[in-house]
Amino acid sequence: MTSSVNAASASAVSLDERVMGFAFPKEERAALVASDQLTFQLPRESDLRFNWVHADLEALDPAEPRELVVDAWRMVVPQKTARAYDLAHPSGPAHVEPRSTGPTPDAGRRGPVRTNALLQR
Repeated sequence: MTSSVNAASASAVSLDERVMGFAFPKEERAALVASDQLTFQLPRESDLRFNWVHADLEALDPAEPRELVVDAWRMVVPQKTARAYDLAHPSGPAHVEPRSTGPTPDAGRRGPVRTNALLQR
């Protein structure tokens, strides 16, 4: 899979945006793939040493990619960071409020707007 990988290497999306690779516990991969072989596949044999699974994005429900990415991310970040995320998102990763499409109070501000709970400390 030729892909764009995020900084933490917890997930990647193929260049054609049809397949998503994501970190997943090795001991649970076979069960995931067996549960839905049309949606989930193991990576090529040379990559089986990594905690990685591929998913067909068209076969996933709209909320599933976000849940899979967040779960993969949780595998590579410190527990403290994962706990802070849980506190900021008590309903889970699939229940994130949609972003507003209108102007924001900081619309004229230069630089990134930091609203992440971890950055507000």
